[in-house]
Amino acid sequence: MAEYQFSLADVRTRVRTFLMQSNAEGSRWADADIDTFINTALDDLRLQGVGETARVTEASAEGDRELVLPDDVWKVLHITYDGQWLKQITMDDLLRMTGGDFSTGTGTPAYFAVEVDYDADEDEEGTRIRFDCACSESDKDIVVWYLRRPEDLTEEDDDALVGLYKAFTPLLVYRVLVLCAKTDGNRQEAQDWDAEYQRALEAAQRETDNRAESDAPQAWDPYGWSG
Repeated sequence: MAEYQFSLADVRTRVRTFLMQSNAEGSRWADADIDTFINTALDDLRLQGVGETARVTEASAEGDRELVLPDDVWKVLHITYDGQWLKQITMDDLLRMTGGDFSTGTGTPAYFAVEVDYDADEDEEGTRIRFDCACSESDKDIVVWYLRRPEDLTEEDDDALVGLYKAFTPLLVYRVLVLCAKTDGNRQEAQDWDAEYQRALEAAQRETDNRAESDAPQAWDPYGWSG
C-alpha cells in the first residue's frame, strides 16, 4: 500500500476509535452507516479541492486546438505549453476571444479553458482543454498538473484505494464525526468536530498546494495569475 493511500477499513477503524465503539456489534452506528458517511465526506473533499496531485505530458499536434484529459482529472491546476505557463479563463471568455466558434488561426497557445462533457444522465463523461488558438507546431510538450478524482471506497474492493494523501486521513475522519453528531442532533459536538475539521482542511489545502508547487518545473504562479 502506498504511503499516501488508505482503504475503507482504515478510515472506519479510525472513526470507531474516536466514537469509542470499536466494533459494530452493539454500536450506535452500523458499518454501513459509517461507510455512507465516509463517502459523503469524500464528496465534500472533492468540492474543497483537496487531494492527490498528478501531471500528464502530451505532445502537441499541428492544427489541434484541444486536448482530452485523463479520466481521473478532478480539477486542472495549471498548464505549460513548451515550457510557458498558460492562463486559465472561462469557456465564455474563450468563446468571445475566438469569435464565438473557436475560429481563430494557428499560433502558440497563451490561454486555455476547461470543458466538461456530460452524458444523458448529467454525469461527467470526460474533460478536455480548449486553447485560444490551434497549435502551429507539433511535438511541443503540453504539461498538465491536476488534482486526481477520489474514488468512492467500497468493502467489496477494499484494495481500490482513494486518491488522497494519508496525511489527509484526519480530515476525512473529522468530517465523518461531524456527520455522525449532526445525525444524532448533537449540535455542540458537531461544532467541536467541525472546528477540528476546519483546521485539518486548511492544513490539507496547504499540503495540496505544496505538492503541486514542488512538482512544478519552475517558479509557482510566476505571473500572479492565481490572484
